[in-house]
Amino acid sequence: MKKFKKKNTRTFKNQKTCLVKKEKIPKKSFFIYGMKPVLEFLKHKPEKIKSIFLLKDKKIDEDFLIKIKKASKNKKIDIKSIDNKFVKNNIGEDINHQGIVAQIINFDYQSFNQWKEESEKRKKELILILDKVEDVHNFGAIIRTAAAADVSAIFVSSHKQAPINGTVFKTSAGNLLKINIVQVVNINDLINKVKKEGFWLYGLDMSDQESESIFEQKFDKKTAFVLGSEENGISKKTLEHCDFVTSIPMDKGVESLNVSVTGAVAMYEWKRQNK
Repeated sequence: MKKFKKKNTRTFKNQKTCLVKKEKIPKKSFFIYGMKPVLEFLKHKPEKIKSIFLLKDKKIDEDFLIKIKKASKNKKIDIKSIDNKFVKNNIGEDINHQGIVAQIINFDYQSFNQWKEESEKRKKELILILDKVEDVHNFGAIIRTAAAADVSAIFVSSHKQAPINGTVFKTSAGNLLKINIVQVVNINDLINKVKKEGFWLYGLDMSDQESESIFEQKFDKKTAFVLGSEENGISKKTLEHCDFVTSIPMDKGVESLNVSVTGAVAMYEWKRQNK
């Protein structure tokens, strides 16, 4: 039988640090958790990390701990010790934090004008417009697929939209840092602006099975997919603003797909057509 080498782990109780019992958490900050997510943020956005917390007495992979301590020291980021009560009160009980948590100071959304300036340099481009996607796991999954499919930006509303938080970052597998997220006040006003930039809007409406199949639709080089909420899909007014309504064919009486799956199918069909 093959023997596996046991990972070298260390508990944080041996580190010289004080235990944090209470920490004032700014309203716009949030926590990310897990080894890879924290290390990813340290590599790409260290300036957004206020503090890193290690769970007292939790065994952590020593090689990983060395990387964290080295990167934190270079960026002058404090490492503090916390207990289970701190995690429960500030983050939640049912999370796989792996003994490490980082407090992030706000999230920088890209502005419409910043995106527009970049967009003018591209000959072909795919963007996503989310119409009230409120589940953080769906939001994170959409971001992950969008990064893989080379989507240039995801547009979200400032209300009735899943926030950027630790769950979104974790579900996106760190890809939140690889794609532009643009926050707007009004989705329908955004659609009109996007059209002026030469984009054609395709509403992905799974309730309209009489609409043209996504696999029969010829997508333009400048394309925007509109994805609706988990419960109600795309709102009626927003759907009216779309140039086309398209759907994914369903067999055996299946009514719809999860919004993140619907988005994934659409993104890769556009990518296939625009190789």
